[in-house]
Amino acid sequence: MLGEAANGTVLPLDIAWEPSPGILTEFFSGRGVLFLVRSDASSPRDLFRARVRLTLEGRPVSVAGLRNLSATPLGDEQKLVIEGERAAFATASYGKIDSITLLDLAGKATAPGSSFVDHATSSFTNWRETGTARGIGRLDVSLDTPDNGVLVGFDGGRLVVGESGGKGFAVDAATGALGADPDVVGAHVNPEPALRKRPILWAVDTVRTELGPEPVAMIEAAVFKVRDVLRRSMYVIFGPESQAASAPVLLPVPPPEALDASYAQNDTSVWPPEPIAPIFKSPEPGEGAWEAVAYPWLKRLPSAGGESDRSLTKPSAVTAPGASARPSVPPPYFYRTMIRPDPERPYARVLVVAMDMRQLELDMEAGVEDPKPLTGAHGSGKIPRDPKIMNRVVGAFNGAFKTTHGEYGMMVHRRVLLPPKPGAATLIVNDDRRVGLGNWGASPELPSDVVSFRQNLEPLVQDGKVSPSGRTQWGWQLTGTSMLTERSGVCVTEGGHLYYVWGDEVSAQTLGKAMLLAKCTYGIHLDMNPHHTGFVFASVRSLVNKDYDARLLTPLMEIWPERYLEYSPKDFFYLMLRDPMPPGDVGWTEDVGVAPAPAWLPSVWHAMVKTPASSGDSTVQVELTAFDTGRVLFRLRVAEVTKQEGSKREYASAALGEEDVHRVIAAVGLGNPHDSRGIDNSRGSSAQLALGGLSADETHGLALLPEAEALATGNADGTVQVPIVLDEGKIPDAAREARSMRLRGAACVTRSGHAILAMATSHSDEATALALSRVGCTRAVSFDRGAHRPTFLHRAGAGSPPLARYDESVLYVISRPMAARAYRWNAAPP
Repeated sequence: MLGEAANGTVLPLDIAWEPSPGILTEFFSGRGVLFLVRSDASSPRDLFRARVRLTLEGRPVSVAGLRNLSATPLGDEQKLVIEGERAAFATASYGKIDSITLLDLAGKATAPGSSFVDHATSSFTNWRETGTARGIGRLDVSLDTPDNGVLVGFDGGRLVVGESGGKGFAVDAATGALGADPDVVGAHVNPEPALRKRPILWAVDTVRTELGPEPVAMIEAAVFKVRDVLRRSMYVIFGPESQAASAPVLLPVPPPEALDASYAQNDTSVWPPEPIAPIFKSPEPGEGAWEAVAYPWLKRLPSAGGESDRSLTKPSAVTAPGASARPSVPPPYFYRTMIRPDPERPYARVLVVAMDMRQLELDMEAGVEDPKPLTGAHGSGKIPRDPKIMNRVVGAFNGAFKTTHGEYGMMVHRRVLLPPKPGAATLIVNDDRRVGLGNWGASPELPSDVVSFRQNLEPLVQDGKVSPSGRTQWGWQLTGTSMLTERSGVCVTEGGHLYYVWGDEVSAQTLGKAMLLAKCTYGIHLDMNPHHTGFVFASVRSLVNKDYDARLLTPLMEIWPERYLEYSPKDFFYLMLRDPMPPGDVGWTEDVGVAPAPAWLPSVWHAMVKTPASSGDSTVQVELTAFDTGRVLFRLRVAEVTKQEGSKREYASAALGEEDVHRVIAAVGLGNPHDSRGIDNSRGSSAQLALGGLSADETHGLALLPEAEALATGNADGTVQVPIVLDEGKIPDAAREARSMRLRGAACVTRSGHAILAMATSHSDEATALALSRVGCTRAVSFDRGAHRPTFLHRAGAGSPPLARYDESVLYVISRPMAARAYRWNAAPP
């Protein structure tokens, strides 16, 4: 009977009866039941709820009040259990369980301060979604690492979860408290907050759900059209004299400062961006001019020397002779301006917020209602409560459309809520925290370096065109119309700056024109309509005590300022101060040598780490040096044979080009091949170690290749074969083998975008490999290419300076001006 009602298959083990309301109630009204339904043999299961009328003897008579409680077509609900008025189930996505959901059948919590209208609207919504006016309380437990073998059960009022890896934990079913350290057990609890929705928003969402988006679009179009006509009429009667739009008067852009090759610290970055040229002959005051956002409570990066007052400037510790003094204090990372891109509506203003992605990082979170996942648990709707994140938060802004308006993809920290749509406009966050904007490729496969992404529609702006796909309907509105309402978007400039764009009475075309005026090369339309869009500047001191500041970009925005700090029904993006420090708890300090510009953001780091010696009864001190790969270039110069007498050979490395020779900040010795038999033998006495590859080029930077790729590449230009001393996080036995005592070196590249060098005087490569594993490296290569010579690290401004030529192969580290960390993303790079 349940299968017929739900148009699918129901197994006896997938049924959980709710507590009996009494024999007579069961006979007249029915008894609640939870059950899992599979529409066909290969489809995932959904969790349903229904009322089953029973005879006085307990035989089922009829099924009514059917509700789908999960509706996750890509998530498989399983392991349904119930105890009293508490039920729980697990959800598997892509073959592994990634969340467990606890249900409170007694009802949802009521939001504080709820009025009679709030109670009435929430009761109707609860009945429509769950079959009861009380609703169903929900608490999601997210697993940091999806698991194959999760066990779920109740024990004395606790939800008990056991994982195949041996990590078990319990959640108090009454309070939702996790009975263990979340980081230890790898699980985080996200209770569903009690929401209060404004009556107008509730009515719109309810009508849209019951009748579809078209009736709502008709009403919205009519209302906004009347408002536009009235506004334009009032402006003609009472506004200033008509202003004819003129061709944009582009302000002259000064040519970039010529780089003097004698300096390693020249800064060519342009911040704030160039002013935006108005389209009107008589611009309004401040139109197109950037104004710094400098609220005193906004957090700031510490300046060089520990200063935190942004009004102070001083020369950096190391300034090239003849170069102008550069500020060691970070500039404001937010600037804002106003432009008027619509010649037919001179009163229509678009606000633009420029974000300095050299200083900022961006991340995202799903809302407690939207996007509605197709895989499992909803989002938390709030900025993560991790102090390492919350202490750096400086702002947030709205996300994209609801799931019902296109099911555009979203992934948060590698958990897919909705799969990506090919060709959709996408914002991604990489492993190294860079932000990319571009079209998703033809394949739904997830790139390995993408941590999070959000999609919405096709691009609004691409390569100088508004709506290059020809789309005319941006949001649910009548076909062929372009409703004037609040709209928002995000775009990236050629210089790598990220802009948030917002207007309160604009069409999508107008928003796109504003992006083009701001010199954006790619733009995405985000959310629209009042109560859904907004940008908040924020600083949190204590969420527990509600000690924080939150300020809207403009009072015209109708969201509440605390929305993204407390809870948000819809997805959003949040901004944090960038942490430039490399990974690993090893006591990193800023290196004393010459570093790339700008002086106020460290890019070269130093640490000393003690690791066990191979003998086991002593320790080895390892020196670590880390370079931010976004601030340097790598040049590999392989030494060539210059003289040979019998089996003895002499080598010399090739010279650098003139454009690089005076920008070198470090040189690392890679040794030469062992040639005791008269031929190159990269393995030497380390024959048991697999050979990897070390390559350096302009496109990919420094890369460590696995053995198969290294053997295929050989010693080609830009690549040398080197022994692998750490592979998939494991140290080979041959790397632990004790040999001669000498200075040894190794290198790795972290997911955070740092190239880390390790140097230690030791009998084996174990010490350097252990140190690199402590900072998150999973693959590392040794600098010993067979000749078994001591390695070296020469640093400009600290100890031995780099030389123009060496008698062995060398890896040069070259300063380059810092680029902003937002970029045009290519889903299928060449």
